Amino acid sequence: MPLIRLEGASAVGITTTCQELAKRYQTDVVPEVNLLFEHPDPEPPNWYLEC
Repeated sequence: MPLIRLEGASAVGITTTCQELAKRYQTDVVPEVNLLFEHPDPEPPNWYLEC
């Protein structure tokens, strides 16, 4: 199964684009780390990388 990864600056429509592609082609979207995991407090230096 091919994977497509979209990257870009915040607030340019990446999430909206992913959602539209998922609807149009009946696919799934893997949410970004910030939506999958709760941030620990304090956040360890490598938290984002490890997730």
